[in-house]
Amino acid sequence: AFKFFTERSGTGFAIPEWVPTPTNVQYTAAVKELDSVIYALIADRRRAEAAAPLEGPPKDLLQALMTAEDVDGGKMTDQALRDELMTFLIAGQETSAILLAWATAYLASKPWVQQQAYQEVQRVLEGRQPQGDDVEKLLYLMGVICESMRLRPPAFMVGRCANET
Repeated sequence: AFKFFTERSGTGFAIPEWVPTPTNVQYTAAVKELDSVIYALIADRRRAEAAAPLEGPPKDLLQALMTAEDVDGGKMTDQALRDELMTFLIAGQETSAILLAWATAYLASKPWVQQQAYQEVQRVLEGRQPQGDDVEKLLYLMGVICESMRLRPPAFMVGRCANET
């Protein structure tokens, strides 16, 4: 499935997934295999949570998604959990890695920008580990990230296929 998305992202024309080309048939089989692994993880976690409910904050992404509630207090279905995990697996990691690689390269090529970002991080964090709410305080570093995305967007082309006509 990962290979399919990598190859597909590099082309300007995508054959719909329902067309039984050799690549699409391989992709469908890969997704089914990935689905079986993900659904097994979800089922195992649900059994574990039923036997010993979580105490304290979630320890991983799946646990965080399983404990999340919508505005009406509803929890995610297995299908919704699967969709979120697939998004993180297939789309989430590669684009983040590409962004970080370009941002690092730009910082390395501009020492004065790197120094300013470093000083901001030192000032805001004061030697401690970063927390989620620190992001809004790191304005210069956020500017570096946004400029990196502007210059080298990690997902410059996203293909879509209609499920129905």
